[in-house]
Amino acid sequence: MLVIFSTGLSTWPDMIIDLARDFKNGDVRVLERREDPSPRASYEDVHSIIQHCNGLMATDHVFIGTFMNVPIYDIQEIPPFGRLGYPEYNGLNPKRIDCVVVNSYVTNFYPHRYPNYIEPYVIQLKELGATSYVVPRYGKIVVLDRSN
Repeated sequence: MLVIFSTGLSTWPDMIIDLARDFKNGDVRVLERREDPSPRASYEDVHSIIQHCNGLMATDHVFIGTFMNVPIYDIQEIPPFGRLGYPEYNGLNPKRIDCVVVNSYVTNFYPHRYPNYIEPYVIQLKELGATSYVVPRYGKIVVLDRSN
């Protein structure tokens, strides 16, 4: 039942088409998206930016959690209702999450979470002195530096 209802089963046809196209073009890609954002294509840049994060909020929790040593939190933990500061969810706080990845996937596929939680939280981090890093083919990473 788990396999039948998982998202993996519905993506097999697309993966097979992509793999056939890769073989035809002689450009086989493993763990790399063909469109942006691509965590694998940006691995070195992303890793150098997030390596000192105490907690990272991102959608690439599987890739980052597997290949980088940083505590990661999935955006799906944020409820699809309410907004930053509401008592129903208090997981976005600088002691827990001091780094946030904002890319086209986050802004396009989280129509409630992004404007009501992520965007205001990024503003809050910037007010505390966070720095924004733009990573080509990946997106923006906002990091609150605690070394000062």
